[in-house]
Amino acid sequence: MKITKESNIAGIIKTKPNTQKIFADYGLYCVGCFASKFDNIEEGAKAHGFDDKTIDELVKDINEFIKE
Repeated sequence: MKITKESNIAGIIKTKPNTQKIFADYGLYCVGCFASKFDNIEEGAKAHGFDDKTIDELVKDINEFIKE
């Protein structure tokens, strides 16, 4: 499963629940957020003021985490 910034947040957490830690490490507590059902990573992160570089780092960290 390859995660991109277009990946739905709730879908990621549903299939890979341990990724909650990565989101939380970035200050995104998506598990309890209603918008996570609709937002992709980019939309959710931008709503919290993230820049493109940080979003790319988040996606990279999630992908590295799920490979382990």
